[in-house]
Amino acid sequence: MARIVPWAREDSGHAYLRIPLRQVQTGGRREASAADWRLRVADITQVLIPGDVTRSAGRPASAVLLNLIRQGRVLIGAIALMVLAGIIKPEFLAPRNISNVLRQSAALGTVGIGQTIVMIAGEFDLSVSAIMQLVTVIVAEITRGRNDLLLPAVAACLVIGMLIGFANGLIISRRKGSSFMVTLAMGLAVTGARLVYTRATPSGTLPSDLRPLSQSDILGVPFSLVLLVALTVIVSIVLRKTTFGRWLYACGANREAARLSGVPVAAIPVIAFTISGFLAALAGLVLAAYIGYIDQWLGGGYDLDSIAAAAIGGVSLAGGKGGVWGTLAGMLLIRMLMNFVVVAGLPIEYQYVVRGAVVVLAVALYSVPLSKQRGGEALQTGG
Repeated sequence: MARIVPWAREDSGHAYLRIPLRQVQTGGRREASAADWRLRVADITQVLIPGDVTRSAGRPASAVLLNLIRQGRVLIGAIALMVLAGIIKPEFLAPRNISNVLRQSAALGTVGIGQTIVMIAGEFDLSVSAIMQLVTVIVAEITRGRNDLLLPAVAACLVIGMLIGFANGLIISRRKGSSFMVTLAMGLAVTGARLVYTRATPSGTLPSDLRPLSQSDILGVPFSLVLLVALTVIVSIVLRKTTFGRWLYACGANREAARLSGVPVAAIPVIAFTISGFLAALAGLVLAAYIGYIDQWLGGGYDLDSIAAAAIGGVSLAGGKGGVWGTLAGMLLIRMLMNFVVVAGLPIEYQYVVRGAVVVLAVALYSVPLSKQRGGEALQTGG
């Protein structure tokens, strides 16, 4: 029977499963039974979920504090940027401008949560912008400005978002398609269908009762921000405390090892993309409530922005690592940069420069630890 050996490297963000190749091949020739390979789910989570969770126990308080600071470096950077921007342009720190930044951030943060779930599973979702644009048109077309039809319209939007996400996950899981290509194609198809239906000129108006979703406050805090924080807390608990969360990390870190341990790897992408579609539809409603009018290109660029926010926040582009709180910090960093362009009086085109720079930074931040990890693995194997 092949011997599966758990091992960990202190300089990386994960613990890993090492399965000696010779033993795997030998076991394959004699058709080893599933019992020979199966690990308890509790065992695989100890070696596949982020090492920061599994290695905290028994560590010195100073090491734990240092690790927390390392995890919060993006939030620290966002705060430092806010202070610097306030020094350069004092109006940046005006309460009204800060409130606008937070309201604008709610939609991107909601999309970012869904993107984080998908990326932890080792995939990408490039259809989120198309979903956001679609639900804006749907809610206007169904309600025609009537408040009594708002709830059915919202329910229809959320269900459609989930169905699109489900279709993405099903194709990727069953047909082994690339998530990049599948979701890009799905986004194009959804956009084309929307343009054909509306003839590139959407009609209808948004009901007034949709506005409080973004414009109302709870004790002085924007309701959309309260909703975002609530979603972040819920998803964080799901990722860290539930079996599905452990399966998600396991599937993203090492799909084959997860499959051998009994994780339903075929179902994980379907669930992840369904959740992402739901949250993209919700984000479209939040953004429409903030803007207050129909724009068929609303939410354009949120696909790459959400990936960049997640990557800057510590979510691995290869899967199996990261969390929603880091994504939230990355999202705030992006939004403050883009808002500073407006406050500084620069041409709006500079926002595209900022977006491009942030994506490049996200890839660079990911590539550095990846090269170190590969170098360490080469030393470990004598390569």
